[in-house]
Parts: sequence; C-alpha cells; structure tokens
Amino acid sequence: MSHSSEERHSADLLPVAEQLREGRHEPSALDLDQIKMRAIAQATHGSASLAPKRGRHIMKKRSLLATLLVLGAIASGGATTMAVTGQFSPERAQAPSASANQYVNCKTLVRNNRAEEKSTRRADKRAAKLVDDRGDRKRLRRSNRRDRKRQRRGNRREEKRCRAGLDR
Repeated sequence: MSHSSEERHSADLLPVAEQLREGRHEPSALDLDQIKMRAIAQATHGSASLAPKRGRHIMKKRSLLATLLVLGAIASGGATTMAVTGQFSPERAQAPSASANQYVNCKTLVRNNRAEEKSTRRADKRAAKLVDDRGDRKRLRRSNRRDRKRQRRGNRREEKRCRAGLDR
C-alpha cells in the first residue's frame, strides 16, 4: 500500500493500517528460495497443479478405462445389430443382387398367382357339378367367371407393379 492511497482513507483507519503493516509476515531468504525452487520445478514439469503425481496417474487410468468401456459397448452393439440383421450370414455373401432378387420374387408371385387361379377354377367346376338345376348352374358359372376375371385382373396388376419395382 503506497502512501498516496493512505491519504484517501479516513483518519480513524490509519492506526488499523499501521498495525496491519507491522504484523505482516516478512519471508526470510530461505523461504523466498524455497518458493522460487518450487516455481521452477512446476514450470519444468509442465504442471501448475500441486496435486501429487500418483493422483494424476490414477485419473489417467480411469479416463482410459472409461474410454475403452465406451468403445467396447459401441463395438459390441454394432456387432450384435449386424448379427441379428444377418449381415454376417454366409447366405448373405452368396445372395443375388437386388435386381435379380426382385426378378425371383416376381417370378414366384406369378407362379403363385397362376396356381391360385387354377385351384379356384377347379373348385368352381366342382361346385357347379353339385347344382341340380340347369339355370342355377349357368348363373353360378357366370358369377364364377366374373369373379375369376376380377381375380386375374388384380393378379396382373400386382405382377406389373412387382416388375416395375413398386410393390415389394
């Protein structure tokens, strides 16, 4: 505290300021040398922290362990997802391309539609044989033909959409 700042204080604080100055600790030459050596040692080791080295080492181990645990969780989660979805399956390595797969699916769809139409036609013939009245039999056949025609139209539309890649 300089003397110019003393002039700014009121007169009743001057005795307190004087008493504080007298009670202030004056470091010895040995204390100043120890402080200087500690500052140089901290500057050369790159740490301004007064924490012991062992504590910093433990914290490094903990952060490394936490990082490894997180990476392990991510890796195992990814591997689990790929295993569940079949990314590692041997069939996947030999699977056809998407376009070939679509063609196979459409081919199967057409085959199933034709089989369904054939079985419907057979069932309709059997049902018509069971009807005794000739007029009723004609009406039943006509109705069945209409239904089969609707079914074929729907099947052809479905097959066309499959070939265009719209229906998967």
